[in-house]
Amino acid sequence: MNKKLLLIPIGIGLLAWIIIEMLKTTDTGSKFEMTIPDVAAAPSSSSIKSVTLYLDNSGSMKGYFDFRGLKDGASAQVSVLGTLSNMIDNCYKAYNVHPISYCGATKYTDSNFLSGISDYSIFQGTVTKLDEVIQSICKATNPSGVSIIASDMVLSYGPQALKENQDPDFNKHNLDKLGAAVYNAMVSCQKKGLDALLLQYYSDYNGNYYCNYTENLKQNQFRGKVMKKRPFYLLAIGKKENLVSMMDSHCFNEPQHVYASFPMDDKSKTQPFKVELANKNVGWLIGDPDKPDTPGSISSNSDFGNARSTLMLTCDRFAIPGYVSLNDNQQLVPLWDNGVVENVQEMNDGASSQQQFQVSLKPYNELPSKAEVTITLNSDNSWMERASCDDDTKGNIDGKTWGLATVVGNINKAYNNTETVEPQKIAEIKFNLFK
Repeated sequence: MNKKLLLIPIGIGLLAWIIIEMLKTTDTGSKFEMTIPDVAAAPSSSSIKSVTLYLDNSGSMKGYFDFRGLKDGASAQVSVLGTLSNMIDNCYKAYNVHPISYCGATKYTDSNFLSGISDYSIFQGTVTKLDEVIQSICKATNPSGVSIIASDMVLSYGPQALKENQDPDFNKHNLDKLGAAVYNAMVSCQKKGLDALLLQYYSDYNGNYYCNYTENLKQNQFRGKVMKKRPFYLLAIGKKENLVSMMDSHCFNEPQHVYASFPMDDKSKTQPFKVELANKNVGWLIGDPDKPDTPGSISSNSDFGNARSTLMLTCDRFAIPGYVSLNDNQQLVPLWDNGVVENVQEMNDGASSQQQFQVSLKPYNELPSKAEVTITLNSDNSWMERASCDDDTKGNIDGKTWGLATVVGNINKAYNNTETVEPQKIAEIKFNLFK
């Protein structure tokens, strides 16, 4: 066969392929859709038969309630009492269950538990240690119940151990050992099919009760002061479906931050979003009205040199499960492809019915000729590191808890085989760019 004749169909095929690829690069469209969580409107089903509340009986917990003797004590906010009271009421409303309450080894009814907190009489008897409390409660919790520990989540061996070892840094030197006790307790929960939620709240606090990691062998710098933004926590242990149900049923006040030992359910749906130019430096064409069913795109047909442009993406506010961890501004964290996008910023504070994201693109002459732009909106689990400190004897410790990263890291290790709590993709925005 003539070799030239053989090359003709090959050339035709190659030309057809080139044409198809060229058509792909100009495949503009107007269907701007994003993927969001498919969160059920109704509360999740549950099998909660009992709720047990354990108030940490450590000496430092009294500082969340008793502000007597402080100059500004009369104006201090007693946040823990309201948080626990609402939780008790809401459990009864949602499940017709009266939580059983304990402080130390003493059992209380709803009324004398709350009144005992109000008059400070509840804190008596043997002081409990956090790692021992977690161990005993993990052992006692069964699949039909939920156990909740209200605590400052400070790990310690107590002052006697420091004195006996003549080491003011004994707690710090043995923090990994304390963390291992938490890990072993949570492994026992995981084996029983139980999960964990850690909810963080802020409260005012009587500095006279503050106990630093040296059990105050090093001076308590906060004595005589009303401390602000002192974290306290609710650690809830139970089956995932029961913990999710309690969040859906608003049994808990909205936390400052949250950690869940389980990921978000893998259910998603799509919703439209709108793209607008925030500035006119680059004449982007938004979409293609002739192609309403083709994935959304922005395109240009001129060379705009080093000009930058900013897009505003607007969508209906979408529901996020209550156990998803947000950042300090109660927002998801955006991540993006650095080849196209320089920055993404959410512009709303959560009050609006819509969400807006300001997307800053790289200079026009640095953009690729075509690209699929992907912006993911992720959970933020870095709060646990920011909320933790390894020395609470000096400096500003607003919003910080000594050793918290060790507590949460070992809970996460029990369920996810790593102490590092990775962010999770919650939503995704995609559109095409052609220039």
